[in-house]
Amino acid sequence: MIERCDVAIVGARCAGAALATFLARRGVSVVVVDKSKLPSEHVLSTHTVHPSGMAMMDELGLGDAVRRHSPEMRTIRFDWQGAALDLTLPRGHGEHCPRRKRFDGLLQDAAREAGATLLERTTARALIYTAGRVAGVELEGPDGARTTLHARIVVGADGRNSRLASWLNAEEYLGYEAPRGMYWGYFRAPPGWGASADPLGALRAALVVDPMLRDAVSQAPLELVRGYLRERYFVRRAAGPGWLLLGDAALHKEISEARPARATRDARPRETPRATRRARARRRHVTPLD
Repeated sequence: MIERCDVAIVGARCAGAALATFLARRGVSVVVVDKSKLPSEHVLSTHTVHPSGMAMMDELGLGDAVRRHSPEMRTIRFDWQGAALDLTLPRGHGEHCPRRKRFDGLLQDAAREAGATLLERTTARALIYTAGRVAGVELEGPDGARTTLHARIVVGADGRNSRLASWLNAEEYLGYEAPRGMYWGYFRAPPGWGASADPLGALRAALVVDPMLRDAVSQAPLELVRGYLRERYFVRRAAGPGWLLLGDAALHKEISEARPARATRDARPRETPRATRRARARRRHVTPLD
């Protein structure tokens, strides 16, 4: 068992696995832990990857794999009580809707290939502090054994019900109760049916009246139809001494927002202000004053 690393990440989904990949490719030692067996489905999540998210997947070298797993969707339909609006996206810049087991699996494999260590079925049980600063995390492995992982930075990428956020008492602001719910399920596409609309995100009884979706949703779903109700949306304080919150742990927005795309974008390391000034100055052929 690894006892020390530069960055420990709790949560190996979109945000955690993407951050691990970016950091490991830069030579940072990274350990990612997740309580689930990897890869696995993530039930309560939108699955759509917007064009901006696909750009991030291309940067990670995973865009073509996502395209192989899911067809491009070039039409987005907004339907409000029978009033429908179709938004057409340019060819090659559409949306994709891969199953999370496949999407997360691609990111997790990329993190391993970059040199990060992924520990599945491993649960974070407590944070470790040194002189008032987070300095690591106590872990419980699949066999029940407890270990301590020391890290310079501990990242909570463990979702909207983040344990790390709770332990850190990360204050919440701009919070409100969800004004709406959502139901979704998976249906087998009938022969000749295009991928121009996404059946996820609405109740089956409402979708069956849509001529674009009727043939798909009139059949029995491939698995349970799931609901997403009574959620709370919020922003949390996302950083402190030795710790960082990422993805839904820091920002949980409306269900209509495509979380996989946002999570991968949020995981991309930003340049430091000094590095940014230097980069801009180089483009202007000017030497910056520090």
